[in-house]
Amino acid sequence: MKVKDDDTFALAVVQSSSDKMSVEEKLDLYLKARTLAKKHNREEPTPTATAKTFHLD
Repeated sequence: MKVKDDDTFALAVVQSSSDKMSVEEKLDLYLKARTLAKKHNREEPTPTATAKTFHLD
């Protein structure tokens, strides 16, 4: 499953991190999380199935 918004994902990662982290550590964490989400989206195949494929409509 692709990450819908890499910036929102990275912000959620930082928000869930320890409050004992410094600003520099949180910025580094944000940048790494955003990069990871972008890489994941590039490598994740685009789904081709639709509701009609499975006769769910």
